[in-house]
Amino acid sequence: MLIIMFSSVNNCYWMTLYNVTNLGGNKFVNGTILGLSEMSSGIFAGFLITYTTPVFAFQTCCVTSVLFNALNQFFVAPGTFMGYATLFIAILGVGGVYTCLFVLIGLVIPKK
Repeated sequence: MLIIMFSSVNNCYWMTLYNVTNLGGNKFVNGTILGLSEMSSGIFAGFLITYTTPVFAFQTCCVTSVLFNALNQFFVAPGTFMGYATLFIAILGVGGVYTCLFVLIGLVIPKK
């Protein structure tokens, strides 16, 4: 199950990078959204991990990234406010997944 979730999120990460660089919309605004949402994802994931379990936070970030990336890819016109908003939330979910993975690895691997 973890492999399926991670591969889908990794696919969403590459699709999001494709959306930022190759699809419509201002590339400067897309890059700014990428940077802001990557910075915000650590805060978002930290909030989820603090008030829930790390596994639930990981699953929430996975669902968020896949859902909003699909919305951005198939249902929203690029270059609009909704396009930028779904791109922000999709990158927020992807960055949260990687933050949760780092926390989960630290919890699973025994310390010496």
